[in-house]
Amino acid sequence: MRKLLGYLSLPFFLVSIHWLLVRFYANICVPETFYGYLTTYLTTASPICVYSLTLIEKTSSLYLSSWVFLTVSSIGLLKEIYRRVIEKKPIINIKRD
Repeated sequence: MRKLLGYLSLPFFLVSIHWLLVRFYANICVPETFYGYLTTYLTTASPICVYSLTLIEKTSSLYLSSWVFLTVSSIGLLKEIYRRVIEKKPIINIKRD
């Protein structure tokens, strides 16, 4: 059960990191005001802004991959549950000491 919660928390962790990075990039690298427009010429090519954009792209890609992984894993789990129901085996094995 703990492993399942870890898998399910992965997309939420990734989207949180992604959101924070986007907020950071928007506030530091491309501020909204006219002064922000002028400073964008200096900040956009700075290493921290370039690295932030790279991380934004990677977290977006990992977020999508985590949902694909969870979907495929769920299909495998449903297949296993279906097989156990058809064979009339218990779905969950409870070990008692």
